[in-house]
Order: sequence, then structure tokens, then C-alpha cells
Amino acid sequence: MNGTSLDPNNQCKKQGIALSIDTDTRFKPPTGSLLWTGMGVSGSEDPYLAQGYYAFEAGHRIPIATDEDFVVWARPAVMPDFRKLYRIFTGDLASGQYLLNINELFDVTSFSGEKHVIIATTTWIGGSNYVLGILLVVMGCVSFALAVTAVVIVVWRGSRVGVEE
Repeated sequence: MNGTSLDPNNQCKKQGIALSIDTDTRFKPPTGSLLWTGMGVSGSEDPYLAQGYYAFEAGHRIPIATDEDFVVWARPAVMPDFRKLYRIFTGDLASGQYLLNINELFDVTSFSGEKHVIIATTTWIGGSNYVLGILLVVMGCVSFALAVTAVVIVVWRGSRVGVEE
């Protein structure tokens, strides 16, 4: 259930796909809570809930709230067009064509939705977005210039306070 592969050659890892703010704060399990571990509620009269399933729903397990797949899924998307990280591939991909077999377990055609698979190279700050970096540098320079201008105006007016006209 934790998504760890038993194959020693598997180069996909799940650890690290969720934001640290979610794993450290939002989905940090409270001490002594069995629901967060997927073990169920001990002493419950409902046999399904006692074994870690939703009430009266055999086969529908309560998700482990510390599972990073669940944490990524539960994170709300701000925009209607969003990406959710699935796995981190630690190996190298040779150039060429790849075939992906995707099982559609959630229908999006009823509301004209689309699903895409994106393979991307990311850095420690996320994806490669050079436009955002350039905009941030330009805004920093403009802010610095405005701050220097404001200081010069304040100093210049302050030196003229005692001067009579």
C-alpha cells in the first residue's frame, strides 16, 4: 500500500513527490490515531471500519493519510489546468519512443476534461521556467530603482526643510 516496489531495478521512487509543507504539517499523523495508519478503528461495531475499510464498504480501504500518493491527490489545485507529480525517475532515459499503457479509472469526458502524461526535467525549485525567472529579476531591479528614488527624494526634501524661499 505504500507504493514501494520490490523490484531492485525499479528506478521510480515515490518518496518526495509531495510538498514538504504537506508531509510535515498538513498530513502529519496525530499521535495515537489509528485512522491515519490505515489500521482501522479498534472497538468499532462496524466490522469493515474496524479492519481499515470505509463503513459498510468491503474492498474500499481508508487511505493512509501519510501516503504521498494520497497527499498529492488531496492537494487542491488553484487553476483548472494543473499538474500532479506521480513518480520521480532516478535513472537516465535513452532517446526514442516509449509506449505507456494507462488505465482510465476516472472518467473526465463527461465534463470535457483531458488527461496528459508529461515527462519533464525539474530542478530544486521546480520546472524550467525561464520567463518567470526573467520577470522576477526585472521586478527586483524595478523595485530597487523605486526604493533608491524614494530615499533620494526623502533625503533631498529633508535637507530643504529649513531653507527659506
